Amino acid sequence: MLPLRATLSTADLQTILDRVTYKPGWLFRIYDGRWEGQHLVITTVVPDAMHPGQTTTLDVHSSLPPMRDESQFLEWIAWRLGRIENHEMREFLQLDGESLFNPHAEYADRDL
Repeated sequence: MLPLRATLSTADLQTILDRVTYKPGWLFRIYDGRWEGQHLVITTVVPDAMHPGQTTTLDVHSSLPPMRDESQFLEWIAWRLGRIENHEMREFLQLDGESLFNPHAEYADRDL
């Protein structure tokens, strides 16, 4: 049987997050979820692709896998930010005012 690896505590993860910056107005925090363990929360205000001239608040809660060290955690954050940016790009990439790859469309997350 393989030995268990130590994982970073919620306090450890928040200490790392306190040093992380991304775009102005993007906030990061960690909390312990009641059912699914540690969660990263990314909050920011962005332009609303569906309502030009308006903004919308992103409040993204992501369940975290166990993190063994700072390097793994930072790589995971970069991966998660990439997923969020991809979602936003699919909203804003439009043809004749219609989203080409609307992430909110039925079956949008399926690779058919």
